Amino acid sequence: MSDGSSVSKTWVLGVLTTIVLMGGAGWLTAVQSQVGDIRTDQAKDRATTREMQQDTAVVKEKLRRVEEDTKDIKQEQKEQGRKLDELLRRIK
Repeated sequence: MSDGSSVSKTWVLGVLTTIVLMGGAGWLTAVQSQVGDIRTDQAKDRATTREMQQDTAVVKEKLRRVEEDTKDIKQEQKEQGRKLDELLRRIK
């Protein structure tokens, strides 16, 4: 009789172990899926960051050009002002 009882306990322990292992495998699969989603999101974030950096570089370059053009225009205006002043002095 004790043999039958020990076999039943072995079967119960085996079934419980199988259930625990299946639950663990399911949990690991869920975690792996979440990690995959996080990696995908990080890749998208990195791409967005790169894109923003490129856009920022373009804007900085355009700003630099505008500043240079403004400086050139101011210089030209000063020169034209001087020429006009000189012409007015000659006319008087």
